[in-house]
Amino acid sequence: MPTVPVPVPLKTFSDYTPDRIRVGLSWVDQRLRSTTRKPSPLSAKALLLYKDTCTDALNTTDEGELFSLVALIRTFEKSIATEYWLRGGLCAEAQSIQDRILAFKKLEFNARYGDYVGRLCSDLRIKTAKLKTEGYWLLSGEKQWTEISDIIKSEDRGIQGYKGPPTAIDRPSTKTTDAVYLGCTDLGLDPQLTLWAIRQYAERNNMMHASIDNYIKDQKYAIVASQLAQDLAELPKIVPPEEGEMESNMRTIIEALIREWFDTSDNPNEPGAWLATMELRSYSKLMRDKAEGVSAAREEHIKATANVAKNIMEREREDALLIEQAVAMQAIEDPNEESKMQALGPGLATTTKGKGKGKRLPSSEAPAEADPVTRKKLRTASWNKWTSMVRRVNHHVSEHMRQYGNLDNPDNDLDDLAGLHERPEVDKRGDRSHD
Repeated sequence: MPTVPVPVPLKTFSDYTPDRIRVGLSWVDQRLRSTTRKPSPLSAKALLLYKDTCTDALNTTDEGELFSLVALIRTFEKSIATEYWLRGGLCAEAQSIQDRILAFKKLEFNARYGDYVGRLCSDLRIKTAKLKTEGYWLLSGEKQWTEISDIIKSEDRGIQGYKGPPTAIDRPSTKTTDAVYLGCTDLGLDPQLTLWAIRQYAERNNMMHASIDNYIKDQKYAIVASQLAQDLAELPKIVPPEEGEMESNMRTIIEALIREWFDTSDNPNEPGAWLATMELRSYSKLMRDKAEGVSAAREEHIKATANVAKNIMEREREDALLIEQAVAMQAIEDPNEESKMQALGPGLATTTKGKGKGKRLPSSEAPAEADPVTRKKLRTASWNKWTSMVRRVNHHVSEHMRQYGNLDNPDNDLDDLAGLHERPEVDKRGDRSHD
């Protein structure tokens, strides 16, 4: 119940003494802090104007300014006396309806503009990872934006009450917030706007993907019980008569969940007295184990990817070394052929044995001086090179066929289209006729 009555507008200027103005200030503070009938956003803005005017009237020493402020206070109090939405009321149902309307409007705005806000978050994540800004991994895909937003909020709460020096050992951690600021500095973004975007996008995701599973996973059973009870009570208020089947079926589902997840025997009408059943606790543990398993699997995947990349680099270095050895061995056998060997490429070895100016042999037929192990490695390196080349050629051929439908020389088509010349006739034997 309110402890300060609603201020009644007075008739004369002299009636607005400092004590009377303080009464209005006490009432508006009480109204703004109300938990039973919270002011709507528009009401709160109007009440804050009244509060600021009362504060200014108590602080001013100018008689003319005080007269204007008192006149404004009286105007506000006339509106408060006649507009119920400014005064508020102790109606829980009205408060519930107001909260739901505001939630739906937020949901509407988030659905309409959430993706655009998400782009700013996505740009921050991608570009900080590309530039390797300090702390970029704290914003990486390892964490969802809802989790990052919760961390930033926690850091903000921790640092607000800290009074020590910024370099002290016991200073609360703000490393995630710092990573956002450093990334924004390097990218030329507004850090305050970006922090807001992260919070807003996380709120949007929570609203668009609202599920009691998140509370179950975090073992917040009291919130689950309260939500189920509230939804069950509000169901008749939101479903119209013509959709009676929907109300009946939804009620069946909610009641079944309550029976499965909670022991309500102590007080069925008080969710705070409900006790979580073994089924609910087991479900919670299953989801936590699954989340840990996904995180562990992601870490293993990252490690495996890094190992694969490392092995590929090592194999390429080994192949390059073996090719250099093959060229060096051939140059020792015939020093005059070193430049030709380099021109031929790493996949072939050249020998001048026998007749002719030079006979090209595969690397598998490298000079006999090479031991069997080296010969095998050389042959493997050559094989890998040429099979890779064949795969690339086949890929380009397939792409060309997909786009153009044939492998004909395009110059011929251009000549035909331009009428530059006619195709030569072909006689029955397949020989070209000549003029």
